[in-house]
Amino acid sequence: MIKSIDTLYNGNYFRSRMEARWAVFFDEVGIKYQYEPEGFHLGNGLKYLPDFYLPDFFCYVEVKPQEYLYTNEDEIRKHPDYKKWDLFSKERPLILL
Repeated sequence: MIKSIDTLYNGNYFRSRMEARWAVFFDEVGIKYQYEPEGFHLGNGLKYLPDFYLPDFFCYVEVKPQEYLYTNEDEIRKHPDYKKWDLFSKERPLILL
């Protein structure tokens, strides 16, 4: 796995260049975002910090590299981070980019 590179953009340090690129995209298309605004305790000592929150869309966004692309829900459920993602619902959606 390739190590991520912290990246400074618009006064914020992002944990990876990919996250910073998405911030650039959101800015360019006029989508308001908050970077890592809130973490969640999932139980059993697990914690989760989504990458972005899009307040105008009431949803969280998790940025993942291409090897995390999934074509169906069964593939998503097999991912080791699924228990973290399962916290989200129709009322509080999570979008994987």
